[in-house]
Amino acid sequence: MLEYTENNVAWAAYCAGALGCLLVWWRMTKFLPWSPVRQLLRILVAAFLLVPAPVAPGMDELAPAFVVLLFDMTLVKGGDALHAAPYLIYGLMLGLVILVIDGFVRFLLSKRHA
Repeated sequence: MLEYTENNVAWAAYCAGALGCLLVWWRMTKFLPWSPVRQLLRILVAAFLLVPAPVAPGMDELAPAFVVLLFDMTLVKGGDALHAAPYLIYGLMLGLVILVIDGFVRFLLSKRHA
């Protein structure tokens, strides 16, 4: 197990890398003509990269949920191999709720200016 400072350094490095990936993804989806699809793809990748999950059930240490899911699916023989899946689903649902709220606010602002 990592010590507290090692864990923080690892998370800082991961967050910097995830931010770089998100910036590249943002630029790649910039040219999609339909805004809802562009925003949905951005939310999916952000949720995939940024949602943490416990390394093992009942532990306090966190890791990216997709990494925990991949390791559990490949290495866990018995038990709950999908314990990180709810965290990914919660992150996706939160992103979709934010996307719906953003769409509603944009709709209200467009009606107000028209």
